[in-house]
Amino acid sequence: MSETITDDKLERYDASMHHEPEAAAAAARAAIRQLMTRAGIVSERDLALRCGIDQSALNRFMRGEADWLRVPTVQKLADFFGVTSAHVLGEVPISRDARIDAVLTAMQQLPSYALDAVLATSRALLNSSLKEDPRH
Repeated sequence: MSETITDDKLERYDASMHHEPEAAAAAARAAIRQLMTRAGIVSERDLALRCGIDQSALNRFMRGEADWLRVPTVQKLADFFGVTSAHVLGEVPISRDARIDAVLTAMQQLPSYALDAVLATSRALLNSSLKEDPRH
């Protein structure tokens, strides 16, 4: 008998959906801690207030009492930190500048014709700014 998928399951990131749920949840916790440190946020309470998310849900997840976060919560965290949800979930490593990773991740999802246009525009803007900069 197959399990019925409810709206509740569709609305949350659930580590149990992974082959190694404990590892997936631990990776997300570590990523959130790393993002908090980089942003100078010392408490989960402060993070919850700044992001407009449920503090108790965040606390339970970070303490390991829950293995999931709701998708809107993950998205609010990603938006706040300026990264993708994959960064928040620990699925993509956080580099020195996660914003660059977010752009690169988005670019990888573009069809080739759109990527060519983005790269051409980027080159033109870079060349233009180099010509205008007296240091170059």
